[in-house]
Amino acid sequence: MALDQLLEALTREAEARAAEAVAAARLEAEAILREARAGTERRLAEAVARRERELRGAAQGAVEAARREAAREVLTARAEALARVFARARELLVARVREPALESRWAHDAAEALTYLGGADAVVRRPPEAAGVIVAAADGSVEVDGTVGALLARLEPQLAVEVARQMEAGP
Repeated sequence: MALDQLLEALTREAEARAAEAVAAARLEAEAILREARAGTERRLAEAVARRERELRGAAQGAVEAARREAAREVLTARAEALARVFARARELLVARVREPALESRWAHDAAEALTYLGGADAVVRRPPEAAGVIVAAADGSVEVDGTVGALLARLEPQLAVEVARQMEAGP
């Protein structure tokens, strides 16, 4: 019987060792699994953070592009509005080209323009389509365009600022 007992003791000892080895293997497997999960979570968090940065950058770019486009549209609308204002001003000036009340003004403007020629021979013209006068030296060296259209063209940059300010202020 001693042999049976020895075999039984060896079996129990082998089973105990096997159970310990299985338990240790389980513990090691659980540790490996925890480390793998932590690594996966870390890589996932890094990927999410990287993607968020990319999306934030793309969104900022899209917002800036939209702002630039809106500014361009506002500037285009302002320029178109100013062009309409000045076109209408030109139309109104053409409509007044032959008003008798302006005749004395044209004579005054012609006399003033002649002073720029320093007594040289001059040609004074009244273009039929423009309110005002054009005074030129007979030799063509100097010309003073006193038409209202030319005056409007010279003053347009300054007037544009004021008209834009008035448009922004509203009625």
